Amino acid sequence: MPESESPITEQLEHLHRMRDELRLRVHLGADEAREEWERAEVLWDRLQGEVHRLGEVSRRPSRQLKNAAGTLVREVGVAYSRIRTALQRDV
Repeated sequence: MPESESPITEQLEHLHRMRDELRLRVHLGADEAREEWERAEVLWDRLQGEVHRLGEVSRRPSRQLKNAAGTLVREVGVAYSRIRTALQRDV
């Protein structure tokens, strides 16, 4: 894998672990966290689509795809942080 893809891959792995942890906690958590989870899942699905497109041959420049994926990585990370905060308030 080229070095330029490594940061996104590492961020995706981190988000995936965080997603697994939060999925269980949200299931048991408050309505606010559950609503945020639903919004984050929409972003996660979009992110997975962008990452899939990164791996395929595309007419768009790969930099554009990487930027789009990077933006979604940040959005999903922010959403997961809000979920974690909401869950901590309920403890």
